[in-house]
Amino acid sequence: MLGQSSYTPFLTENIYQALRSFIPEDPAAGDTRSIHFLSFPEVKEEYFNTDIERQMKRMQTVIELTRNIREKNSLSLKVNLHDDCDVESIQLIHFFRHH
Repeated sequence: MLGQSSYTPFLTENIYQALRSFIPEDPAAGDTRSIHFLSFPEVKEEYFNTDIERQMKRMQTVIELTRNIREKNSLSLKVNLHDDCDVESIQLIHFFRHH
């Protein structure tokens, strides 16, 4: 949420104030009256998972390729790709589903 405060300061502050009563007091946090007074948290490398990152990258690629197929074939989101797209596009979808 802190990262969003630069882009949406009023919304982020409103959300922070609504959640503030649920956040445990931390004397090391400094001035907690506003989200804009807080420091960014330290990165915790142990939270990173290369398998999940790889799977997410694959999912993003499939979504991007699917959008390209829809655009290439002038298909709306309501159209099932198996019904109205070319063989090459269907093969591409199957490839990413199984790899």
